[in-house]
Amino acid sequence: MVKQDKYTRSARGQECLVRTPNCSHDKDQTILAHLNGAGMAMKHLNIHACYSCYPCHDWVDHGYAKTHTKAERDLIHLDAIIRTQKKMVADGVLVLESKPPQKKRAVKPRKPIEKRSRIINQRKLQSRGFQKKSDSNDFYFANDKDIND
Repeated sequence: MVKQDKYTRSARGQECLVRTPNCSHDKDQTILAHLNGAGMAMKHLNIHACYSCYPCHDWVDHGYAKTHTKAERDLIHLDAIIRTQKKMVADGVLVLESKPPQKKRAVKPRKPIEKRSRIINQRKLQSRGFQKKSDSNDFYFANDKDIND
């Protein structure tokens, strides 16, 4: 049994919005047809689906190949998804909430250099595995010292 939520239940009694040539226009057959391509044995979210009758849903899944390309099928399906989302918003099934913009926090200004605390070097900094040659700007790994000599 497929778990039904408010989106899948909202398809009952709706008109088919895919509108292929073989559409049955039967409101009793309308189901929620998910967007293809989520992965093997996976479905997209229910908001990425459209109201579709059984013949149109069958056409979207595998019947398009005889008359249309995959890109044309996807365009028809996405167009139906947009119409379905508009209908869901109008019916109150899909509620869009707007969040107020967040206020930017004031950044505390830095102290002038004179007032900053001094860092005292009491111990030698740890090496990262390379040392600087004495007379040039070239770096080499500490383990490779003897190779260049």
